[in-house]
Amino acid sequence: MRNPTAYLKMRVLGAVDMAEGDTEQKRIQAVSQMTFTDEGGHPRQFTWRTISTWLCRERFFRTAREQFLALELDLSSLEALNRQFTHWVEEQYNAQIHSVLGMSPLDRFALDRNRVRFLPPNEANDELFFVEEDRHVRADNTFSFQAVRFEAPRHLPDRTIQVRFERKAPTRRVVVYYKGERMGEARPLNAIANDRPPKKPGAGSNRRSSPPPDSPAGDAAGSLQPCPKNPPSSPASGAATPTPQLTEPSTPPSL
Repeated sequence: MRNPTAYLKMRVLGAVDMAEGDTEQKRIQAVSQMTFTDEGGHPRQFTWRTISTWLCRERFFRTAREQFLALELDLSSLEALNRQFTHWVEEQYNAQIHSVLGMSPLDRFALDRNRVRFLPPNEANDELFFVEEDRHVRADNTFSFQAVRFEAPRHLPDRTIQVRFERKAPTRRVVVYYKGERMGEARPLNAIANDRPPKKPGAGSNRRSSPPPDSPAGDAAGSLQPCPKNPPSSPASGAATPTPQLTEPSTPPSL
C-alpha cells in the first residue's frame, strides 16, 4: 500500500486534538484505534508510534516557524543561516522539555547512549543513503541505467543486480551490489574499445605470419627469383612470319 498523502496525515493529526483523553498520549492511543479513508476509498489505520512520529515532525516545523524564524537572523548567506539554525537546535530546542517525551530530547538521547552504535570510517558509508534500483545484466556484461549503457564491475551476465546512486546526480556515481555484497562502481560503456571481440588465449602479436613458401601466396610474396641466362628466344605469338623474296634469273651473255 502506498504511503499516506499529506492531506491524510493532516486529518490524522487533526483528530488528535479532538480525541478523548486528558493527556496527549491517551489521545494518540484513541486515534490509533480509528479508521480513516484515503483518497482512493481504501480504509487506513495507523499505529500510535506512526502518529507520534508525524506529530513530532509537525511540531518541530511549527516550533521552528514560531521561534527560530521570529529571531533577528543574519540572512547574508546560506552558510550563516545554517550556523544560526544549528546553534538554535542545539542550545534551545534540544534543551527544552518535550511534551510527548516528558523530558528534553538531549536527555532522552543520553538514556540510550550506550545502545547507540556508530559506523566505522568507510568510504562506502554514504552509499547507505543512496537510492537503490534493480537492473538486469545482459549477456555481454552490460546494463542500462538512465538511458546510458554501463559495464558491470564484475562478471555478472544474466543476473539481477542492485544499483545504488545519488538522487541529484544519478549517473555520476553508480555502485553495483549483488546479493547484499558490494561489487564496485560501474563505468560507462566504451563503444570504441569494445567494437571488436576479445583476443583468444595464446594469440600472438598482431604481425601477420608469412605463408609457406610452397603456397601460391608465398610465391607472390616471396623474394624475386633469378632469371636464367641467355633465355631462348621464341617468336611472339600472333606476330607475322616474314615471307622470302623471289628474284628473277640473270640473262645469259650473247655469243
